[in-house]
Amino acid sequence: MKHISEIFNKVRSVFFVMMTGLLLVILVGTSGCSFGDSSGPGNSVQKEDSVGCTDNDGDGFYVEEGCGKRLDCDDRDPTINPQAKEFCVGIDNDCDGLVDEDCLPEVCDDGIDNDGDGINDEACLLGNSFVSDTGQTRCYDTIYFLYPCPSPGEDFYGQDACYATISSPFTRLDAGGFPLTKDALNWAMVRDNLTGLIWEVKTEDGTIHDKNLVSDWDRAGDAFMAQLNDENFGGFSDWRLPTIKELNSIANFIGRSPAINTDFFPNTIDASYWSATMNAADASSAWSLDFDDGGIVKNDKQKNFSVRAVRGIGSSPIYTDNGDGTVTVTENGKHLMWARDSSSEAMTWQDALRYCQDMTLAGYSDWRMPNIKELRSLVDYGRYQQAINENYFPKTSSISYYSNIFWSSTTHAPDASSAWFVHFDSGNSPSGVDKTYMYANALVRPVRGGL
Repeated sequence: MKHISEIFNKVRSVFFVMMTGLLLVILVGTSGCSFGDSSGPGNSVQKEDSVGCTDNDGDGFYVEEGCGKRLDCDDRDPTINPQAKEFCVGIDNDCDGLVDEDCLPEVCDDGIDNDGDGINDEACLLGNSFVSDTGQTRCYDTIYFLYPCPSPGEDFYGQDACYATISSPFTRLDAGGFPLTKDALNWAMVRDNLTGLIWEVKTEDGTIHDKNLVSDWDRAGDAFMAQLNDENFGGFSDWRLPTIKELNSIANFIGRSPAINTDFFPNTIDASYWSATMNAADASSAWSLDFDDGGIVKNDKQKNFSVRAVRGIGSSPIYTDNGDGTVTVTENGKHLMWARDSSSEAMTWQDALRYCQDMTLAGYSDWRMPNIKELRSLVDYGRYQQAINENYFPKTSSISYYSNIFWSSTTHAPDASSAWFVHFDSGNSPSGVDKTYMYANALVRPVRGGL
């Protein structure tokens, strides 16, 4: 009997162990938890090749919870995931909720892209600027093309092409919003890696994206955008009409027809494109950018112009009065430093270049005349009769009507005898004014690179 009892106890023990194991299997299968593994959300781990684990961009991170790794915050771009390197491009590459944290500063003249923004040594001249390049690489005097560009101390030094400014590195995207290689032959959208904005690419296919489609201002902002969003173009439903400053960010000033990089923005017609920015002085008009040459003018909202959609979060300037006669303007963590006061006297374009080069202010001697994109960045289109933030840039004593015209260092390339300007009475910047004529004498506000 004792032998039988021992056998019974052994059988009962084995049965208990088997039932305990079965219970554990049931619990694991029900909860999806893997004990001792904390690699996934809530310790929940699932095979990476399981059904329902979506990895569109092939970076090894997934859309759904419980797929082996932390959630991918952008499954359209393989350079964005929880283990990606953070680059200084205005994007949260590593999915930690922070943008461009711990970015390395750019080191001058080492030929290395230290801050990971795709541009080498830009800090040497302009620092960490939020304004993209105008594209102008040729120098001019008051009439002719100059080659080579002037050297420091020579006449006409300090103009746009004398400085290597920050370019806008673009990325082609397909119809699903996924990044393509630089040599891709077909793309539907373009991402500006400096601003983070995504732009619609125009077509010649007769669809809503066709380059010849025009609209009045109301329909451009409502019906056109509604159709794009209803169609979920590119997988997004937040397309909108760009502001005038956003349109200015993709213009270039190499020449004309069209004034944009057609390697990324094909089928751009040399005509005006609507912006979402209304004219502060007249609610019946709004600002447009003419991609024939890059001019910004206000137009009646009833006119029919071209439309290009954009998506993404726009930026707003942050002003800091440094208390030393300078003002730092910051956008997206990038900077430009301005002289708080403009020149007290009007001058020709050549004299304005020299004025900026000879200037020493707040211990800095690297002041220069701003290019047209930089100068337009100061315009406050919500104001008129001083379209600038007067809390930081007080009104200059009126010399004449033309005292509100400010020179830029950018030549109006279609006519080398004129240079781009901004009229700060309204923000108007239609084309160039003659570099030498006395009636075109204008003021200048020097700028220097970021901090």
